[in-house]
Amino acid sequence: MPVRIKAYDRNGLMKDVSTLISEEGINMVKVNVDVNKKNLAVFDLVLEVRDLAQLSKILDRLENLANVLEASESTTWIKVIKYGAWMSQENLLQILVLLTLKKEPGVTGFC
Repeated sequence: MPVRIKAYDRNGLMKDVSTLISEEGINMVKVNVDVNKKNLAVFDLVLEVRDLAQLSKILDRLENLANVLEASESTTWIKVIKYGAWMSQENLLQILVLLTLKKEPGVTGFC
């Protein structure tokens, strides 16, 4: 499940996020963290959760960490069912353009 966390950066933030997720028995299959000039950290994660109850619980716990402004489901990552992989929307768009140009069977375009 794609998750986005926004927080003011601080020493130990990544450790606290990963420890909390690990304590819940959740696996992180993709992690991307960027910090901007205003010291805002944006975590884009893909978590393997059992169900919506577990997702809700982890989001609540993440939002209670020091400096975290928001933790929510995200549309930053998309699961490509045929390949069983997660990728960013930007990468998926690039692949769709290439497949369309190559006239890959089964790919008629994208919206």
